[in-house]
Amino acid sequence: MVRSHDSRYVYSVSGVFGGGARELTLQKEDYVRFSDDWRKVVQVDACAGDRGQVPTALRVTGKLDNPEHYDPSVPRIIHSNDLKPAASSVIPNAPGLTSVDRLDAATVRVTWKPAQGNPDQVILMERKPFYSSELGLWHPYTFQRYVQAGVISMDRKLERHPDIPPADRTHSYWMRVVNGGFVSDLRSEKPVTVEP
Repeated sequence: MVRSHDSRYVYSVSGVFGGGARELTLQKEDYVRFSDDWRKVVQVDACAGDRGQVPTALRVTGKLDNPEHYDPSVPRIIHSNDLKPAASSVIPNAPGLTSVDRLDAATVRVTWKPAQGNPDQVILMERKPFYSSELGLWHPYTFQRYVQAGVISMDRKLERHPDIPPADRTHSYWMRVVNGGFVSDLRSEKPVTVEP
């Protein structure tokens, strides 16, 4: 399920079952860039814990986080329209990584299997140390690298600055795809890590 993201709010998802609604457990969530528009992807199992009953609709509710910091005119609670649950078959499959090979001291080549079914976007996810000039320190940060159709490898530079704290030096890589407004299963992502 994909929605526009407003970071002022904390979101929950409810399923409508018969005459009532029940909050569903969030399985995984993350930020995803769709054609340069950042959105929050929330993954829920709509049938979990309800004897396999499928909800007739899903609703997203946002509660304003730290409302004391905002003008009274800012809504404290926002609601989505009812959303139709999608079958799990519409969730695209991300290609698996086949290798992360060191080309030299500061470069790795990340290789993956070809994407199946022509997804709208294939994305190489890269988590590595990033220097924040605002904070004046290195910290882990996740980047999305768009992949052109048919490409199955990409060379990536390793961050090897001596000021990076030892606990934050690890680099991680995994794949993600977007197709028809749906994102591949966030729960199945298994990053491959490399020490620089």
